[in-house]
Amino acid sequence: MRTGAIRNKGAAKPGGGWKASVAHALRRISAALVLLLLAAGLALWWAARWTPPREIYPIQGVTIDAGNGAVRWGSIKAAGADFAYVMATQGTRGIDPMYARNIAGAREVGVRTGAIHRYNLCQLATDQAANFIRHITRRPDALPAVVWLDFDDRCPDRPTRALLLSELATFLAQIEAHMGKRSLIA
Repeated sequence: MRTGAIRNKGAAKPGGGWKASVAHALRRISAALVLLLLAAGLALWWAARWTPPREIYPIQGVTIDAGNGAVRWGSIKAAGADFAYVMATQGTRGIDPMYARNIAGAREVGVRTGAIHRYNLCQLATDQAANFIRHITRRPDALPAVVWLDFDDRCPDRPTRALLLSELATFLAQIEAHMGKRSLIA
């Protein structure tokens, strides 16, 4: 064995060095990030277009609120939506600013509609019902109203079960009398 053979065993390849190693690592990391972004984009694309099979769920719909921005109702109808529940009111004072526009747009293209009220567990039922009744007109072709139960973490007192059931019964009685049909709870 020659002298110095062991010393040269781990020598870098010609043209290499630490800069080449760093560049190679950065290329590999960049390629992995690009693949990850492509996979995430594909997953989001698929999720945005997925619908359950019509054989199992023959009637399908959407839930819309102001957070969806300007809704293209023709596209929603073309995608197969038979109905739409539209966020209408919240608590004692809130109203979705896009409610009237969304309801009109959905009805224009033949999508049946229903209103959603976001029920606040820390506000009086009669005040919330008044807000709903003030803004939602009774229509015989409307879907039953949906009451979306919502607990606000900023609420100082969590209601007892008995109080919640009593208040919810009061709210439901008032809006069901207004709408002329039973409501759904979500």
